[in-house]
Amino acid sequence: MTDFGLRGREIQFGVIESESDNLARGDDHYSENEVAQAAVHTRQDLVLVVSLLTDMNIQLRLLRWMAFVVLIAMIVIVARLLSS
Repeated sequence: MTDFGLRGREIQFGVIESESDNLARGDDHYSENEVAQAAVHTRQDLVLVVSLLTDMNIQLRLLRWMAFVVLIAMIVIVARLLSS
């Protein structure tokens, strides 16, 4: 697993542990306002993640196209060098 995956797993386990501690102390009650606010924040986070992933996908497509153009240019240059 990559460092990013390990860091994500550590954060996940930290959240699970924190919630378990809250339940053990009896802090398992959230107001309706807190739940609604958490739902809104979750939706906002998902929109942000999808937006960032879409932007990264566009950038990767551009890089792939540029790498292909560079490859074709290098093939043409090598072919001209070999033919002369």
